[in-house]
This record gives sequence, structure tokens and C-alpha cells, in this order.
Amino acid sequence: MKNNLRKSPGRSRSVKSSVFTPVLTKRIVLYGILILILCAAQCSFFSRLKPFGATPDLLLGMLVAIILLDSSSAAAICAVVAGYMIDSIGAVPPSFSPLYYLACVTYLSVISAKMLPRFVSYCLLLSASLIGRAAFTFISLCISGRAFPSMRFFFATALSEAVSTIVFCLPIYFLVKFIASVIGARKKFDFT
Repeated sequence: MKNNLRKSPGRSRSVKSSVFTPVLTKRIVLYGILILILCAAQCSFFSRLKPFGATPDLLLGMLVAIILLDSSSAAAICAVVAGYMIDSIGAVPPSFSPLYYLACVTYLSVISAKMLPRFVSYCLLLSASLIGRAAFTFISLCISGRAFPSMRFFFATALSEAVSTIVFCLPIYFLVKFIASVIGARKKFDFT
């Protein structure tokens, strides 16, 4: 077994060498590509098409799947990267997307602590995440609007956003499941 500890010059204690492991490199590359593709689809295709009257939050579906199929720490890193990415290429002015996605990952990680990585668990967590999405939409409407939005307008917006997010995020679970199996994440669970 190779010793990864080396003596640092001028110090008497050993320091572990920091090297990207193959699993970490695969995670960075595959999740980075997935974030880029989903951001581009969400900001270009779906923002113009607006299925069910709202743009689906594809990144939220990806983060929920990463929480279940990989780890909470991987999801937290992806949340910050996805938030900055969606703000930088998004059609709306910069907002609090990194903070919003990180908050969603935090409270969904607590909820999912005892869940098995199954499709039913994904649907339940995605439904729970839509509560946070509705709150974020309401705050965004209040900040960007000239006047306080009516509750009827808010519920119509939140409902159409929830329906489009659920419908278009269902295939993302299987995509992240494939990526997690390629990476070798969460080997203690059976992915069948």
C-alpha cells in the first residue's frame, strides 16, 4: 500500500497530498456537463416554450436526484455551481439562485437522510422541493414587480411552475442514476 503522506519542508508533521481521485474527476466532469446542458435547456428552449405556462426548474430536479443517488455534499457543490451558472446565462437578471439551490439541498438532505434511492423517493422529494420553489418564486415576484403580486396570480404561477417542473424533471432522475452508476457513487445501495 502506497503511503500518501509526505514530509513538508520546514515542518515536522506530515501533510496528506491533495490529488484528484478518478472518482472525483468523473464527478466534476460529468456533473459539470450535465449542469451546462440543463442550464442551456432551461434558459433557452424552455424559457421560450413555457410548457404549462411556466419554465420548469430542471436544475432542481437534478439536485434532488444527486441527493438521493450520490451524496449531499456533491449536491451542495452542484447547487452552488448550478446557481451561478443559471444566473450567468439566464434570461432574468442575477438573483439569489446559488443561495436558493443551496438552501433546497440543505433541507432536502435532512428529509432524505433515511430514504432509499428509488424513483418514488425522488418524486416525494421533488414535490417537497416545490414548496421552496414556490417561496422563491414569490420572493422573486415581490422583488422584481412594481407592486405586490396578488395571491391568485401567485398560486397560478406556482401551480404551473410545479406541474412543468414535475413533468420535465422525471427523466432527469434516470440520467443522474446512470451518471451515479458510472461514477460508482453510493455502492452500498442497489440501483435496480
